[in-house]
Amino acid sequence: MLRMIRRSEIDLAIWRRELPAALSSWLDAWPVGEWPNLRDVLTPAEIARTLRRHFDGAGIEHCDGRAMLIDDVTQLATLYAHALRLTHVQLRLEGYFTRTNERVPSTVSEPPASAAPYEGASISAP
Repeated sequence: MLRMIRRSEIDLAIWRRELPAALSSWLDAWPVGEWPNLRDVLTPAEIARTLRRHFDGAGIEHCDGRAMLIDDVTQLATLYAHALRLTHVQLRLEGYFTRTNERVPSTVSEPPASAAPYEGASISAP
């Protein structure tokens, strides 16, 4: 599915997927507004290490939910980078909520022009 994004006639791809129940429950337990936001430009090889450091700095204890999130984000960003033949992705983690405190799905988009000089893309989660 992600490889179709490279086709010139494709402008947008929406990928709906269910998170594993345990990961979804762990994320839902976070208080609204207390998610430790992160925005960084990384190679796929740097993502897991960067997420671990960021979560350590934010005081998020090591647990199965944290490990699942790190694995999920790393896999998604790596798939995206490989599908689009990118060397870097702009990783953005923010808590997005509706007025009823429901999570809004993750999105993948092109980076701002200021993200040059490398070719990259953006993936937002959770």
